[in-house]
Amino acid sequence: MVWIMIRRNKVTIVKTLLVSGLFLGALLTILETNATVTNNSNSSTSSTTSASSSSIGYTASMAEIKTDTIKVGQTITINPTLSSNMTVADFTLVLNGKTTTNKTGVFVPNEAGNATGTYNYFINDYPKTIYSGVEYIKVQDNEAPVYRLYNKVSMAHLYTTDENEKATLPTLDKNWAYEGISWQAATSGTSVYRLYNPTTGEHLYTKDTNEVSVLTTTAGWTKEGIAFYSSTAEDSATSIHRLYNPAAGVGSHLITMDANETSVLQTRGWKNEGIAWYSAFE
Repeated sequence: MVWIMIRRNKVTIVKTLLVSGLFLGALLTILETNATVTNNSNSSTSSTTSASSSSIGYTASMAEIKTDTIKVGQTITINPTLSSNMTVADFTLVLNGKTTTNKTGVFVPNEAGNATGTYNYFINDYPKTIYSGVEYIKVQDNEAPVYRLYNKVSMAHLYTTDENEKATLPTLDKNWAYEGISWQAATSGTSVYRLYNPTTGEHLYTKDTNEVSVLTTTAGWTKEGIAFYSSTAEDSATSIHRLYNPAAGVGSHLITMDANETSVLQTRGWKNEGIAWYSAFE
């Protein structure tokens, strides 16, 4: 009789463990919820795979969202699609190592780069285990075209984002000719300064503040302010090169993103001074 009671107890224990295991297994099958990224001018694309947990009545899905249409200064809204019994705890956006967290999922990035948006959520009627969803977002610089003009007498080039200057200069001096858009400049990031030499009439462009200081204090150049900006996402942007020709007189500096132009000019006495800055994030 005692032996039979022990066997029954063992059966009871085995049943209890089996039921607990099934419950925990079902809970672990809950996946991340579906998410979308929206902005104020472009739509994102996504690929979604779904799975369900019928044991406890929930349907959840997991998606990876990527977009290359977000611009600096535009609004990013992270909108996870949750079941009615799920609650978001918080949202976080990490952009270039900088973290922003809030409860709304609305962010306005102020610089270009690759961002990761995450949201944490929990299921209301179960122990408060935190789950996470992830979104991958590419933030681009806004762009401003840089116009290139050439003076056939002085052989100097002028670069400007000012449409009025581009249009007016050839009407004031017939020696200036418009050569088109040289590159797309960022509208935020590292400042590129424009200097002017009133003696020669030449313009110089640089983001090197030491060069600005030396030329304006010892060589008679005047600072004309910020001409445009260099992208902060240098590893993903187009490089802009500055070339120098000591025999070229007033037009001794030339700026270009054209690799062929850079190569050809070096066979004609020009020296490539290297990457001067970067175009808008691409």
